[in-house]
Amino acid sequence: MPQSFLEFKDKSGIYLIVNKVNGHRYIGSSVNLKSRFLGHRNKLENSKHENSHLQRAWDKYGSESFEFKALFFCEKGQLAEQEGILLRAAVGSPDCYNISLDPCAAMRGRKHLPESIAKMVAIRTGTKRTAETKARMSTSGKARNWKPTPEHIEKTRLANIGRKPSAETRSKMSQNHACKRLKEAGLKREISEETRRRMSDSAKSRPPISAETSAKMSQIRSKGAVYDQDGNLYVSIEEAARALGVSPPFIRRQLNGFKPKRQMEPRLRKLSFKWQSSIEEAQEANVSKEIG
Repeated sequence: MPQSFLEFKDKSGIYLIVNKVNGHRYIGSSVNLKSRFLGHRNKLENSKHENSHLQRAWDKYGSESFEFKALFFCEKGQLAEQEGILLRAAVGSPDCYNISLDPCAAMRGRKHLPESIAKMVAIRTGTKRTAETKARMSTSGKARNWKPTPEHIEKTRLANIGRKPSAETRSKMSQNHACKRLKEAGLKREISEETRRRMSDSAKSRPPISAETSAKMSQIRSKGAVYDQDGNLYVSIEEAARALGVSPPFIRRQLNGFKPKRQMEPRLRKLSFKWQSSIEEAQEANVSKEIG
């Protein structure tokens, strides 16, 4: 293999790693071809390359049997699209080392073997996360409420060009959209008999409601009507939920002192509720003070 790739420095494009013995090839793209190839070579020579097919061929034929080629140069914004076109045409053929069809997600459409899953489970079994690791996970979780940058949106758009969802995926998308439309119209989706049976079996296996929980439920029902933050009165939690486009459990949590999270929509964060009985009791108490 050549030791210098100065002509490819700071150049973006599509490249090939070609096995000169049998003509098999690996397809890739990079914003810096020289840096990417040196990275490939370092991993291959240390038997740490992610692509097992290419690694085994390297170990079998030796480094001198492989050649790095720049197939063509292109702009950075076109890399994912151009690589995707080549991968969809080549992956699956006997002379292609690549495994994934998606240049942006190597594991998309693939599944780990049962043996690999068992190894990963064995490695993680018994391990405990340190306080530092937990803190990092917490920070990462709080940062999930991020918005994609224009560059990320463009990269995603380019990666999806030319892709067609399967019939199964289209069916799932259609069902999801149908459920959303029903929810917006205030209707409920139809539940299949199998789902009803599973729900029934699950309900039968639940432990009986304790006396304390039953008393709390009775107290909630007896309170009845609720006011929203604008002073509108609703005869029940269900009526308020339908009028405001939220779920009854959301209103119950608010009545129990639940504080809306920052990740919620601004509309939901503004909502607040109070029992009619509690407001009337407060008004009566104020009247009594004034009389006294």
